[in-house]
Amino acid sequence: MQNAAFDLFNFRSKKNSGIAAFPDLRLRNPHQIFCAEKIEDIVPVLASAQASARAGNHVAGFVSYEASYAFLPEIPMPLTGNLPLAFFAVFRNAESLEPPDLAPADESGPVRDFQFQYPDKKEYIENVETIREQILHGEVYQVNYTDRVQITSQSDFQNQFFEIGFRQRCRFGLFASLPFGRIFSFSPELFFACNGNSIHVRPMKGTSARGITPQKDYRLKKALSDSRKDLSENHMIVDLMRNDLGRICTLGKVQVKLKSRIEGYPTLWQSVSEIRGELLPALQLSDIFAALFPCGSVTGAPKISAMQSISRLEKSARTVYTGALGYLHGESAIFSVGIRTLFEDNDRKIVLGSGSGIVWDSAAEKEYDEMKQKTRFLSAQNIPRGVFTTGLFQDGKLKFEKAHRYRVVQGCRRFGFTFQKNLWNSLLARLYEEQYSGGARIEIFPDGSLNFIKRNLQRTKSWQILVSAPGQFPIDFPGFKVFPREDYNAAFEWARQQGCDDTLLVDSRGRVCETTIASIFIKKDNLFYTPPASQGNLLPGISRARVLRRFPHKFIESELTLQDLKNADRIYALNALRGWIAVKLVFLENTSSE
Repeated sequence: MQNAAFDLFNFRSKKNSGIAAFPDLRLRNPHQIFCAEKIEDIVPVLASAQASARAGNHVAGFVSYEASYAFLPEIPMPLTGNLPLAFFAVFRNAESLEPPDLAPADESGPVRDFQFQYPDKKEYIENVETIREQILHGEVYQVNYTDRVQITSQSDFQNQFFEIGFRQRCRFGLFASLPFGRIFSFSPELFFACNGNSIHVRPMKGTSARGITPQKDYRLKKALSDSRKDLSENHMIVDLMRNDLGRICTLGKVQVKLKSRIEGYPTLWQSVSEIRGELLPALQLSDIFAALFPCGSVTGAPKISAMQSISRLEKSARTVYTGALGYLHGESAIFSVGIRTLFEDNDRKIVLGSGSGIVWDSAAEKEYDEMKQKTRFLSAQNIPRGVFTTGLFQDGKLKFEKAHRYRVVQGCRRFGFTFQKNLWNSLLARLYEEQYSGGARIEIFPDGSLNFIKRNLQRTKSWQILVSAPGQFPIDFPGFKVFPREDYNAAFEWARQQGCDDTLLVDSRGRVCETTIASIFIKKDNLFYTPPASQGNLLPGISRARVLRRFPHKFIESELTLQDLKNADRIYALNALRGWIAVKLVFLENTSSE
């Protein structure tokens, strides 16, 4: 028998949120495999998979996008891909994977060696314009147009699966080692979940990048929420999927529970909706696929017309990308939409599909950029493994505790981590009982677990700060305290190698930002000036925020240059751990105070 292995993961931290997700399971050594190579085999394969699950087995597999011809003969015969149309493996046993077992083996940081070969931009834009013409003539309302991205990587992709999954916080992580290749899926989107006679779907439509500061992040979220184009996309797909569910659900029992809710992922904001229904009695898995497949969010509307357009414009098979990947056990079934999903063949050629929903007011250039943006989840080098704060304990009490807690809560929200208030309070209670005094770094990991590191606090009244060249040290997430912090660490070590205490960071426009561990202030004519948080390239420090709030007429936000620092009466660094420290600037030959 051919072998197959599946790993299923919910990388999202909030596992008790009530939202459907894959279970954390490892499936090995199947005793049966069902594979559909021809259109006429698809329904029997689905029936066999369902029967095996009802017999108490664990069943995992996928249905390729091209299998849609079995349910929608109105569309053109699909292109031939290098994967089966459907594949399911049956396992008698499943090994449960607890969160500690999911920890990435590589602590050094994110993957950095992906190289992308994107589709031809001119052809992509021409196809988007063709779709807009079809919309203008009333042939379709929306088309989800996609293309394939070729990827090369020097290392074994399997070793990078956990790192990427943890950084993406997706609910539907799947790795499959199969006779014809390997599948790596980091899908955030539920296709459908059913248990008994209940079913629900959770389509995603509408995407925006995330911001590097809290202020920019909020603006991008608000822009997506208010976007007429994205709302139009979302509403069309909700209507389509509500109608699809109506074909297999009891009359009057299909309800839209959630519409256009903005959900955060480390690299993207996504607009999400949820529709629930009560299934008709005696339905089979193939009946559900016949009504719903492919998911409306990856086709367009009306579905048949959109798929006909896709067939004319897309030159290669989608296969598992935009298909469905899932798990069945007993009377339950859960399938994800195969987005953010890669296939690696046995020659180690890796293909990733990506695209976007095209409506009349789509801008072709922006759609091409969105297609590329959706591949960033692989190459993003700046997704943190945790958030932290550093503060001062005095007689067991954390100074400015509310501000420190607010900082880490905001960081957890930004990156999809869990903040466990009970663990935070327990740690503070223990330190109060010990009457601990001194510096400390409190780290919070994606699952909410804490790490406490005591810091030896060396009191000093002055620092020598080495001035960096403009743009010498770009910072990934200046608005949040995250780790690993290789960018800040590189700047700090550079200063230490020159015999200095810290580095002054200067952006590419010559604006002063901060040091690697403190806010920067100048004193001029008895007033204090500090770079504004609105620059978007500095951390709004806790002590900094405190003095700005309490003494607004004496402490003022203002853009500063090196010349401003040179002309200042005094220069200071300030943070919550060390307080005020006088600063003397040190310039190297390749930096200038002009």
